[in-house]
This record gives sequence, C-alpha cells and structure tokens, in this order.
Amino acid sequence: MKNKKINFEEDYFEGYYKGIADFTGKRDKELANWFRGIFEYINRYYPIFKGKGKNLIEFGCATGVASSVLANFGWKVTATDVSRYAIKKAQNNYSGINFLVHNMEKPFAKDKFNLAMALDVIEHLSHPEVGIRNIYNLLKKEGTVIFTTPNDYLHISNDPTHINVKPPQEWEKI
Repeated sequence: MKNKKINFEEDYFEGYYKGIADFTGKRDKELANWFRGIFEYINRYYPIFKGKGKNLIEFGCATGVASSVLANFGWKVTATDVSRYAIKKAQNNYSGINFLVHNMEKPFAKDKFNLAMALDVIEHLSHPEVGIRNIYNLLKKEGTVIFTTPNDYLHISNDPTHINVKPPQEWEKI
C-alpha cells in the first residue's frame, strides 16, 4: 500500500474509521476528554492552554474535536483535512473554526501561525518530508510545531493507511 492513493472520504470515515471517530455527540465528548488529556501533557512543555490572541493551524482535523478543544483555550483555529466529507461534517458540528479542505503535502499560502499541529497525520503521507517542510513554512518567527505519530510497530499493520511509520530518530532527522 506504500504508493497507493488512499481515499479519506465517506468510505473511510463510515468504514474503517467508524467507532474511532464517528461524528456523534457521544463520541465527540469522549474524544474531547482524550484530547484535553493530550493537551494537558503538551502544556507541560508548551503553553497550549494560553491561546488567547494567537492563531494555529491543525492538519488532519478529521471530526474537528481537537480543533474545538483548542478554540476553547482561546486559539483562533484554522483546521484542515484532505477529506471533503470530514470537513463538511466538522463544519456542521462546530462553529467559530475555519475548516478547509487541504492536503498538507501541498503549500498553504495563507496566514502565518503561532502554532501548527498535526496529530497522528504524518504517518498517512506518501511524502511526509514535504508536508513537514510546508508546515514549517507557515510559522511566524517564534512559531512552534507539534506532531504526534504512532510508534507501535508490532501493531502498525492494523491500520492500512499508516504508510509511513518511522522510529522517532528518523522523524527527528526529517
């Protein structure tokens, strides 16, 4: 599957991804709690809870839950995903967030951001180094990037869309 183009549209979200994040209020509440826990950990190293007056861009926003939590921390959020299906659903579920269809492997020639984030996205990219370079080009002078990516190598084949899983040392080189 390394070079196969993956379709992250309705068949993905209503098939493989169903139950992980399925655009229901109940699941969104569960995911919001999960993201708050992640952001609490991140806040030890970066003041993510202090977003007032700052802007961020999230890549791979899917259902929009993380973006919603971040907006509650005061961030002006631009949230992107390659999936038109996911963006339409997220727009229907959350207001006050600028949701856009965008592939992070393509340049994003808009604003500069204080924070750029891609949570469990880069392992889905055919050319993650291009996406990472594009993200760094969006940062303001003192901007920060936060990436997460799975490293459970024994079980990575459980998700056929994880086409670029690397150990942390390889990601650091990129």
